Amino acid sequence: MFTMFVKKLKNNKGTSYIQKGITYLGLLTLFAVCFDLIFIVAQFVISGFMLHNYATKLGIQGGLNGLGLNATIITNSELVKEFKDAFKYLDIKDDEWSLSVRNESTYSPNEYYVYKDSTEYPTVMSNMRFADPGSVILQIKTRWRLSSFVMNPLTKNTRGPTIQHKATFISECW
Repeated sequence: MFTMFVKKLKNNKGTSYIQKGITYLGLLTLFAVCFDLIFIVAQFVISGFMLHNYATKLGIQGGLNGLGLNATIITNSELVKEFKDAFKYLDIKDDEWSLSVRNESTYSPNEYYVYKDSTEYPTVMSNMRFADPGSVILQIKTRWRLSSFVMNPLTKNTRGPTIQHKATFISECW
């Protein structure tokens, strides 16, 4: 029995091809994971920049103004349109992100969901008083683009990590 096992070990024809194949599959997997991580980091950076930019605008105007009031810098429909346009370039679909505005004052703490179909709910407002603290929360469900097909091609599960940004602001509107 032992001599038969030793003969099999000495007969190593074709093992270099197996090693090359395993090495190439490992490199392909590494490339796919690196590409996905670069794409997720790009989504994280760009969405965070956008959110902080709009948090500044919401702080200046005193929250969301759905009807286009006098001090409106950006309305709900403009906010949703700009997020949709930017997320189209990042390959983020409408059902993969959500945005909400919180009034964190001690007098009237509320959370306002920003509707993506802004024509259906144009009057969502979160008007705040002067110096009320608020925050904007953006959640994005990311997807693995390449690595899910390389690691497990039989499943359809491509869900990746969830990105969540929170930007705080102080209402400056009188």
